[in-house]
Amino acid sequence: AARESIPNQVDKSIQTTRRFDALKLWLTLRVMGADGVGALLDAAIDLAAATGLAVEADPEFEIAAPVQLSTLVFRYRPAGTDDSPVDEDRLDAVNLHIRRALSASGEALVAGTKVAGRHYLKFTLLNADTTLADMLEILEQIRHAGSAYPAGAAA
Repeated sequence: AARESIPNQVDKSIQTTRRFDALKLWLTLRVMGADGVGALLDAAIDLAAATGLAVEADPEFEIAAPVQLSTLVFRYRPAGTDDSPVDEDRLDAVNLHIRRALSASGEALVAGTKVAGRHYLKFTLLNADTTLADMLEILEQIRHAGSAYPAGAAA
């Protein structure tokens, strides 16, 4: 199978198992203090929870599980879809299309994962400058990309 052209964000994160990378964490703790780092983590967790509430309240999105820490797993699921294999295959194709479209646009990079063998989107919120308004805008971009997926396209 061909490799996806969507960047793998795991390759872009810091590694905390090497001495030099531990220095980064140590310096951050020295500059910000444990309370400062804790406040940033609390803000990320609160933002994930608020984004999760927005996703749960929207009939065109389906949340996979309750929000965990700063991670939210969900998918775009437009009205009129059901649990049939045909619709599930189409939802896989639509959500993969969304990831590709957003990545190609340069506007947002949304991670993906599988739940019970099906494609879902994933937010892992760690940037202290990200706001709920930012997340709502990305959800609108996801909706737009998903609704633009051709009705007759093969799954």
